Amino acid sequence: ARRSPDVKVAAVVGDILDDRKVEEVMERYAPDIVYHAAAYKHVHLMEEQPLDAITNNVLGTQVMARASLKAGVEKFVFISTDKAVRPVGVMGRTKRVAEDLLLALPRGRTSFVSVRFGNVLGSDGSVLPLFQRQIARCEPITITDPDATRYFMLVAEAAQLVLQAGNLGKGGEVFFLDMGEPIRIGELADGLIRLSGLKPGEDVPVIVTGLRPGERLNEELVRETEELLPSEHEKILTVANPRFQPEIFFEDLKRLTERTNCRDEDGALEQLNFMTSAAEVSVLLASSDLLEKTAQRV
Repeated sequence: ARRSPDVKVAAVVGDILDDRKVEEVMERYAPDIVYHAAAYKHVHLMEEQPLDAITNNVLGTQVMARASLKAGVEKFVFISTDKAVRPVGVMGRTKRVAEDLLLALPRGRTSFVSVRFGNVLGSDGSVLPLFQRQIARCEPITITDPDATRYFMLVAEAAQLVLQAGNLGKGGEVFFLDMGEPIRIGELADGLIRLSGLKPGEDVPVIVTGLRPGERLNEELVRETEELLPSEHEKILTVANPRFQPEIFFEDLKRLTERTNCRDEDGALEQLNFMTSAAEVSVLLASSDLLEKTAQRV
């Protein structure tokens, strides 16, 4: 807004879980496009607070999507993550279910598009500002694993590509932003230390803390059942989606919602894990309810 004074910006105090407030905002401002970036993204915290992760990342997305449909929004762009690919942690699993939710919604006036990408350098929670602060304070650099690899993008590049992906999407697509080659965290830390005129391990100690719950050594681009295809933009890839069964998905989502609202942490986690694991096996061939009935018959 500061750079473009002619652009009107309205700040709204609200909560994406407040469906009435969200609908009021949609009705008042009548947006053509919604970019849904609100999410709990800190991996280790979501392992400790799984019900809040499900509530915000899944149910909050459902509120936003339904309100967009009701308001006749033309395009809804969901900001996802590479951690939604074969997810191992709660955060990645919630993002995966949110992706599936948008695939399952009826095709109407609103086109739903998901965009996956990795870490944004300099964003809140990124390792880059953390390392820079530690070096500036002459503190040891803490890394989870020197061999861990992550995909990184610059803020401006990520923002531009998200806008482009939203423009390309016709509805039902999952896009993946080409982030180049993954970077070893150990190499990133060493490079920042050297750029500061210091020597890794001598002037600045490097402490390895180990991977935290929900983290993995290497991120993946696509599932085994998916394929990356080119799009009209050289830096944006289309994830070829396998067959999907909305009816089964909504039955499972209902069960996840009930267990989450009842604060049944174990039950909600079990259902969340089932939904994201089932998606890896021939893409949701059966709901957990069907499996339970089959087991009873046996």
